[in-house]
Amino acid sequence: MENNASCAAYKPSLKRSLATWIIAVVCLAGAGGAVILFYRAESGQNDRTAAGILESMTNTVYLLREGSSLWRQAQKGEVLFANDRVKTAPFSDADIRFENGDMVYLWENTDALIMADTDHSANRTRLELSAGMINVSSKSGRLSVIRGIYAADIASGGIAQAAADQDGALILRIIIGRAFFNDGERTRLLTDGSSSGGKDAPAVTVVFPLPTQELQLVPNDPAVFSWTAVFPSSDAAASNSNTVRLEVAEDRAFSHIIYSVIADSTSEGTILLLEEGTYWWRAWAADSESRTPPAPSKAAAGRLKIRLAAP
Repeated sequence: MENNASCAAYKPSLKRSLATWIIAVVCLAGAGGAVILFYRAESGQNDRTAAGILESMTNTVYLLREGSSLWRQAQKGEVLFANDRVKTAPFSDADIRFENGDMVYLWENTDALIMADTDHSANRTRLELSAGMINVSSKSGRLSVIRGIYAADIASGGIAQAAADQDGALILRIIIGRAFFNDGERTRLLTDGSSSGGKDAPAVTVVFPLPTQELQLVPNDPAVFSWTAVFPSSDAAASNSNTVRLEVAEDRAFSHIIYSVIADSTSEGTILLLEEGTYWWRAWAADSESRTPPAPSKAAAGRLKIRLAAP
């Protein structure tokens, strides 16, 4: 009787053990599969030609390799390839330097795909902008930004800001140089200070400093912010405004604003005294009482690095 009781007590325990082992095996198999997919996606990069490098980044940036379904955190200095996607988190940004010398700066909440070159030219940069905003500097003269039916081709030496608006359009503003902009119906030539227009078109164009500029200044030598004009906007507040608000902050989130300046839109700009360091700035058309910044795509914005030289 005692032996039978022991066997009866042992059987449920055995069943539980088997169930535990089965669950463990299934979990391990799933994890192993994920590791294999990640390994295949990463190891396959050795056979591809590099498109560029993630030169610098602030806070959190994600990378999705071609052939993988797993987003992962990117690392500074990581090599990028055609069909890779880069995405920035809130209050984050990233600089990509391409092999042909083109530079692209991704603002927060931006999703961009490095597209394969359809004409197999080694000297072309093609980006598909799904969300957010980018600043581009074209050295190759073959830098294209695409969003749906919209396409912008920035000429050599051109510096521009491109944004994805909520209606699926691509908004392009030329800071320096020129670009050909196609909206699916016609192609236009945009030059210094002009904008493609659209619902979220920015009303202010800042021509100095450039969006990702580094300045070397002598101590007590000021930084000059200058703009050329205020353009008409679908935003009523911006269209009726005759002033520009400029904010400069010590952090990407603009939680530590050190300057908040109102200036007449017809003036050439304003002068600020900045210490050595990295700053973020934004400028938009607003009445003198308004302090609320617009959507990022409606503001001229940039990152400025100040280096002090010996006096």
